[in-house]
Amino acid sequence: MSYGSWHYARCEDCGCNKLTRQNGGYAVLCKECKQERRKTKDKRYNDRRGFHHTSGSVDSIVIVYDPTPYCEGGYSIGAKFDRMQVSCMLQATYCGFTAGTKVKNADGDVFVIKLKKGGKGSMELCPM
Repeated sequence: MSYGSWHYARCEDCGCNKLTRQNGGYAVLCKECKQERRKTKDKRYNDRRGFHHTSGSVDSIVIVYDPTPYCEGGYSIGAKFDRMQVSCMLQATYCGFTAGTKVKNADGDVFVIKLKKGGKGSMELCPM
């Protein structure tokens, strides 16, 4: 078989036939098996990396506790913000929250808002 010809090769995981041009030392995998391997690889990587929560994975939050009283400009308990509002309010240019504010997401996970170390005034959500 020449270098540039097409041929069918068996998937190494499920055994189905896949049309491929060359093996070249790489595993021959069908589309589904390739996606599954990528998911397990990403999971292993994220497990080693540790848990780092960012505002991008929060759909919406509800205020549970605000150290600044409502009459002095703080948020009332139960105030709800969506993802876009949260990402803007955590930035250094806006800083819409007070450090120490406790919030929870739709799953019921509670987070506290803290200033980022070396973040020049920006804030982050930290799990409790």
